[in-house]
Amino acid sequence: DSLYGVHPLKRAFIAFMGPFFNVIFAFFAFIIISAIGYNYYSTPSKIILANEVYPEYSSSAAKAGLQTGDTIIQIDDEPINNFADISSYVSLHPDEELTFKILRNNQELSLVVKTELDTETGAGKIGVLNWVDPIIGDILPESNAEKIGIRPGSIITKIDSVPVFNTSDISLNLTNKTNAVIEWKNDSGDFSGVLDLNTDDVGIIFNSNAYHTPTYGFFGSIKQGFLETVETIGLTFKSIGLLF
Repeated sequence: DSLYGVHPLKRAFIAFMGPFFNVIFAFFAFIIISAIGYNYYSTPSKIILANEVYPEYSSSAAKAGLQTGDTIIQIDDEPINNFADISSYVSLHPDEELTFKILRNNQELSLVVKTELDTETGAGKIGVLNWVDPIIGDILPESNAEKIGIRPGSIITKIDSVPVFNTSDISLNLTNKTNAVIEWKNDSGDFSGVLDLNTDDVGIIFNSNAYHTPTYGFFGSIKQGFLETVETIGLTFKSIGLLF
């Protein structure tokens, strides 16, 4: 009556039921998630070419003709709503040619981008960063930024007289500096001050957008739970393959 005293097929069935229950549990978990949804945070799908910020990085997006400031609205047949959508889709399609539909100067363009394989993770990449407008979402109390008068809602316009258009510009212009002259504007006017960078207490938090996943009814949640379970199993095997 021990495990090794029963027929090998019964032992195999017992061993199978452990991982199979994980599939069943995932199915019901996905049903609940599909019914109630969840919030996540991301930025719009406007991009910065990574090689413009980090010259040592390769950017297949740049080679394909994408430019900093482009907004990606679709990859293949998948609509893109934010930067998280870009990351998710590209990471699952390494070393493939993807068709990108973008907005540039209010014009739609279509470009084919060959993704690269990140050999450390097995994920796909195209060498882009998320564009974050230099609008301050919050200031930490008693931080260096608060001390010079920067307030939430302000827009940083220049650093040491150099115009900045996104948070990557800000990072580049603050690198290896002990202090910098920050210029910003808000509803009250234009301001400037010297920001001390000697400590980690700069205190500036930039905006990110909250998104809520779609929610489904009872039968829709069951269908979505099944589809998510099948997709997750497929991605698991694909990920194992990518390791090789």
